[in-house]
Amino acid sequence: MRPRTYLILLLVLCLPALYAQNTTDLGIDFTDLTDGAVAASWYNNNESHNGVRDYGPDNPNSLHTVHIDTSERDMHVPLLRTIPQGHSKSVRLGSQQGANFSQSLTYTLDIPENSNMVLIVRYAAVQTMPYPIHSPSSSNPSLFLYITNMSGASIDRECNYKVCYGDTAATEGWQLYGGTANTDRLIWRDWEPVGYNLAPYAGQKIKFKVLARACAWYVHMSYVYFTMECVERRTIGMECGTGRDTLIAPEGFDYEWRREGDADSTVLSREQKFVPEKGDVSVFNVAVMDKKNHECRFDMRMSTMPQYPKAVCSYRSAARG
Repeated sequence: MRPRTYLILLLVLCLPALYAQNTTDLGIDFTDLTDGAVAASWYNNNESHNGVRDYGPDNPNSLHTVHIDTSERDMHVPLLRTIPQGHSKSVRLGSQQGANFSQSLTYTLDIPENSNMVLIVRYAAVQTMPYPIHSPSSSNPSLFLYITNMSGASIDRECNYKVCYGDTAATEGWQLYGGTANTDRLIWRDWEPVGYNLAPYAGQKIKFKVLARACAWYVHMSYVYFTMECVERRTIGMECGTGRDTLIAPEGFDYEWRREGDADSTVLSREQKFVPEKGDVSVFNVAVMDKKNHECRFDMRMSTMPQYPKAVCSYRSAARG
């Protein structure tokens, strides 16, 4: 009986290296406010409370609640979506009626060993801009987003401590809504991302805190909508053999793209996405920088070098029946 030989051919597609924002599971759902890794609180000058105060997203007195209607608009600023486009949920932190309290949510994050993660927080905010403006700025309604150690102390404050004081209409990113001059007015901030490099905390537990604080006299309100996700800074491919692809850096930062080896260090782009000329398979370096402090940065190295299918062969013999 003569054996028959079969050739099994497997095409392994080797693809150009690109950045991809893939959601990473840290074992926590940012919209599950009852999760043991989530701590809620609210306070004013006279009292302090721990726990979730949630009467539902339709109730303006909820201090910690989840919005799930993707068509919903803010009750005060109808130009503002309560959930960013492309997302299915958001958390609202803060009352939409009055300013009796400041409130916070704190998430415990267990960062895996050898992790290269980036935390991306998208947020939108509504505040009352007092008339006249309070002095100093820190006594006005404000929003804080920052990383702490497990004891609650801010870490790497120069890079990880984001504060938004909407104390004037000219403050970058804020818009006036309604009202008249020489009166208290609403200001709002549309959805925008902010990024945090978690790689320095690989193998550690840290906390991420969102705090919506009323003015110092608990008269003028501040509330925020937000989403959170962690992504890996890793490279995968999108196309094969075209030599023209889009290189993508993590969302929520400022950027400077340069060609590796360029003696003049010419900045090619300051956008999140960079498209090299067709056929340009150079290696590119992108500096990924904190929006407020460019000294807080990390670098990524990428190329659109096309790699073509590689044939992997194996053989199997079978008896001829």
